[in-house]
Amino acid sequence: MTQVNPKTPVLYLSYDGLTDPLGQSQVLPYLFGLEQKGFSFTIISFEKRERFAQGEAHIIEVLSQRRIEWIPMRYHKKPPVLSTLYDLWLMRKMAKRICQRNDVEFVHCRSYIPGLAGLWLKRKEGVKFLFDIRGFWADERVDGGLWRLSNPIFKMIYNFFKKKEAEMMMKADHIISLTHAGKSEITSGRLFKYKHKIIPEDKITVIPCAVDLELFDPNRIDQKELMELRAHLGIDENDKIMIYLGSLGTWYLLDEMLMFFKEWLKIESGFKLLFVTKDDHQYILEKAMQTGTPSEKLILTESSRTKVPYHIALADVGLFFIKPAYSKKASSATKMGELLAMGLPIITNEGVGDAKYLMEMKEVGCLIDLRSYSTEAVFEAFQKFERVNSIELAKHYFSLSKGISSYSEVYHQLL
Repeated sequence: MTQVNPKTPVLYLSYDGLTDPLGQSQVLPYLFGLEQKGFSFTIISFEKRERFAQGEAHIIEVLSQRRIEWIPMRYHKKPPVLSTLYDLWLMRKMAKRICQRNDVEFVHCRSYIPGLAGLWLKRKEGVKFLFDIRGFWADERVDGGLWRLSNPIFKMIYNFFKKKEAEMMMKADHIISLTHAGKSEITSGRLFKYKHKIIPEDKITVIPCAVDLELFDPNRIDQKELMELRAHLGIDENDKIMIYLGSLGTWYLLDEMLMFFKEWLKIESGFKLLFVTKDDHQYILEKAMQTGTPSEKLILTESSRTKVPYHIALADVGLFFIKPAYSKKASSATKMGELLAMGLPIITNEGVGDAKYLMEMKEVGCLIDLRSYSTEAVFEAFQKFERVNSIELAKHYFSLSKGISSYSEVYHQLL
């Protein structure tokens, strides 16, 4: 546990670990910026055993000179549901202790499990409650096939969380949404299952997943290092690169992306598809075989966070397809901001987050309907995009400094 000044006005609850990639890209950068603006924190996070063993020392080091106290707790995965309830009990117990020990002004809850703890703390300790929803969590579990409503137990759990979702949003002192589409669902009342709830618009602030524009800056790319990476990956000077960045979990449509790329090759055979992911590369190759995508046109690698901009700098266009489920209205794909910040046009699908909103703001890519689209039309549109538009949009919409300022404004309102 890192030690700081005992007077810590903000308690931050996260069910994601700080040693998780998400914790390092979407939690710590915000808190570092807010700490520089005069706030101090106690963070309670839940850490996976293996990642914690590998990353604990690094997190302690980066927090050592900051007004941030870290209380890592062990994440429990089994048995399903009961392990989550146990973690929630541990979170509430520790959070109550921190509220009583420190002069906590409010609790910042990242997603729904911490939100339940925040709701309880508001009632028991009288602290203000910032509900940072990150997505429609209960609907994500259903849309992702994790909770099948044909199972009475999962249906009961889903109904419980939908009731709590409405209660958390009604009683929160402020709400953070990743997208304007998500905010619209909340304020319209369409999100709520049991009865219409009126959530005023001024109670919700939209702060998308931010991008560190100092790291993802094409002007900071060392050309010698870029050429070495190109040679290492076997990319010839005449090759053009389509890139997929990040994990290939529940939501990303690998089959559809491979089939799209196969059709793309019929128009422009000089392209290769670069996967930068820590997921199983053999799985990608097996999917390529199943879809008839030539494996010699695929480049599979992984990257540390600091080297991701170099992989993007090799590319001409970014590609990602996401399952267009209802819950994804509230999702903000971090990879979108990172690709745009490096000046890449993107090809993605409709029905996810603020993709349509962003495409209408600037001509930065192709938004397609996966049920019916023309690869030729997409290729034709791709040739018209200007890299500068992508960079301008990233600075306007995905800026980390802008996100930190937005959080700071909300914090000051709550204080």
